Amino acid sequence: MRAYDLVYNYDMQWLFSALVTPIAPEGFAYQNSYPRERIKAADVGMWLEQHRLAKPKGAVTVHHLDSHDTNEWGGLMQYRREAFGEEAARALFGFVCALEGPVMMFMGAECGSEDFYRKMLGLKRDLSPLSLGTCDYMAVDVSDPHVFAPWRAHGNQAVLPVINIASEAAVVRLGLPVD
Repeated sequence: MRAYDLVYNYDMQWLFSALVTPIAPEGFAYQNSYPRERIKAADVGMWLEQHRLAKPKGAVTVHHLDSHDTNEWGGLMQYRREAFGEEAARALFGFVCALEGPVMMFMGAECGSEDFYRKMLGLKRDLSPLSLGTCDYMAVDVSDPHVFAPWRAHGNQAVLPVINIASEAAVVRLGLPVD
C-alpha cells in the first residue's frame, strides 16, 4: 500500500472457486491448491468486511474476475467462463462489479457475453452508488445463502445489487436497512 495507489484483488481470488465449482476438466488453478475451500454467498459479506478492516485506511482495491495473470496461472490459459461456465462467470463478474472499488477486465474475457459485460460496466460507471459510494456488505438480510446483496449508497441514492451464485433460480426475501 505504501508503494502504489491501487492494489489488485489477488488475495480474493480463492473466493471464486470457493463459491462456484469449476466445470473444466482440468479444474481451476486456485481450486487445485485448495480443493475443499467452500463458502456461501451469505458468508462473503463477513469476509469482505473483515478484509476491508484489515487494509490501511484509504487503500483502494481494483477488482477483476480475469486478468493476464489469472489467465496464465497453472499454465491453464483459462478464462473464468472456461473454468466455471458462462452463466457462473457472469454472476461472478456481477459480483466484482458490486464491490467497492474500480473494476478491470482482461481483453477476451467478455467473449460470448459482450452485451452483459457492457451493461455491467455501464451500470458501474453511471450509478454513483456503484462508482463512488460506500458499501455495506452486511446491511441486507438475505433469505437465501446463495445470494449476495451488498448495500451501496452515495448521497441520497442507494443501489442494491442482488447476485445469485447458485445455478438455479431463487426466490429471495431481502431485509433492507431503511429508516
